[in-house]
Amino acid sequence: MAIALNATLAERRLALQCLVVVCVLMTLGSCYGLFVAGPAGLLSPFEWLTIPPMLLTGLVMLGLLLWRGTIWLERIAFGLSIWISIYIAGNVANALFLTKDGDKVFIHMGWAIPVYLFMFAVNERKRALWLSGLTAGSILISVGTYLAEHAAAGSSQLDAMVSWSLAQLAALALIAGVSHFRELYAIENAAAAALADSNSRISALAERLSESEARARRLIDLAPDVPGLLDDTACVIEIGPNCRDIWGMEREAIIGRPLASLFSATDQLVVTARLDAARGGAPRRMQPGQVRHANGQEKPVLWSVIWSPVASQYYLWAQPAE
Repeated sequence: MAIALNATLAERRLALQCLVVVCVLMTLGSCYGLFVAGPAGLLSPFEWLTIPPMLLTGLVMLGLLLWRGTIWLERIAFGLSIWISIYIAGNVANALFLTKDGDKVFIHMGWAIPVYLFMFAVNERKRALWLSGLTAGSILISVGTYLAEHAAAGSSQLDAMVSWSLAQLAALALIAGVSHFRELYAIENAAAAALADSNSRISALAERLSESEARARRLIDLAPDVPGLLDDTACVIEIGPNCRDIWGMEREAIIGRPLASLFSATDQLVVTARLDAARGGAPRRMQPGQVRHANGQEKPVLWSVIWSPVASQYYLWAQPAE
């Protein structure tokens, strides 16, 4: 349980750190665009449309982080990931095709790394892989189209763009791989924790069962009556140690013998009839009888027997009548 809790806390901490990075980038980048690049005439019509809602998104998320932490994040993680992905891919395409000489394209491509981290931190691994893969694919399609159109230019920017694209793919593969192994590690830890918890519960149950059996055994040993257990043929399979007070024999000498053989010859037919009546549902009541003592004498007892159809066994109670 402690391992699973630590893994959860670490995942929340990673999600928080990635989200803070994304929010800061969105807020600072949008502020730069609106208050620096915009007045200087460097923004395209696309940027004038996308920067204000992204600035609002960044400010709202920062406000929610300060107010509610990451509690709210799980509910909107998928939609937020799509929104940021569209923004990143759109700005890369805008920087490549709508601004002069691909201006600021590397800044927008650099955003992709913390965005991938954010997606893997706040979404399920498969969903995060699809989201980040589509984002990377959109960016690379734009980059590939740009490279195809400007292949003859031979500028150093093209080489840098290729390097950035390869670095982005490598980063995405690394993040996905780490996420995959982290998930496997979390599953193994969860399974180990569950197994340890199950073993602990089994040990506790076994200990309580042992204590219960010990208490039951002490109760039987100290009871003035002699409880016994008979199989469906009315042979003794268990009997209390106080049997020596009635029959003058240890329990080992009695176990395995038919109950009727422990009574006097005149009572054996009565015992057999009582056993048959018990099978028929006769109520339990103590009745007098004579048992054969080990010294050859007959001793008076009070005894009763009841039949359990569920266990297919008889339960016996006997006590001296003297």
